[in-house]
Amino acid sequence: MCPRKSFTESVVQIPAGARITTRLRQAAGRRVRDAGSTVIRAARDLHLSWPTVMRAFRTSAREVVDVPLPEVKVLGVDETRRGRTKWSRTPTAASGA
Repeated sequence: MCPRKSFTESVVQIPAGARITTRLRQAAGRRVRDAGSTVIRAARDLHLSWPTVMRAFRTSAREVVDVPLPEVKVLGVDETRRGRTKWSRTPTAASGA
């Protein structure tokens, strides 16, 4: 006789205890991350709750944020100036010489 009284069936796309598929959760996260949708709009469109879509977005965003940045080989200087131009007079120009 088996000591276990109940079993939870699970597959890769539907983990044990999950109410939505992994594919739907990933689609919700990508909709906010890549399509520029708001969390509430994605939740309404996909008939999910706001917390579910927010968790999916955080997981999806981690995929992008955790990727290492490429190494900088050359650092360039912009042709634009930041801030206002500061003018000053030299002592020779002030004396009129």
